[in-house]
Amino acid sequence: AWLLQPESKILIECAIDCGVIKTYHGDKKIDLLEIELELVEGTINDLQSFASIIMQEFGLDVELSNKAEKGFKLL
Repeated sequence: AWLLQPESKILIECAIDCGVIKTYHGDKKIDLLEIELELVEGTINDLQSFASIIMQEFGLDVELSNKAEKGFKLL
């Protein structure tokens, strides 16, 4: 993970998660590639503004389901 400071008084932890979610027997799987942002210092608006910028810059989408929910969809 990295600590990013886009402006003074704003600190955001950024982690990249890359892997595969698969069933116990491995017969079903989905690839996983996500960027997780966590606000360490600043306001929620600061985090949303930063996320909006990187989403636009890199063509990213918001994913609201977590890894467990994605895994259960495979069953």
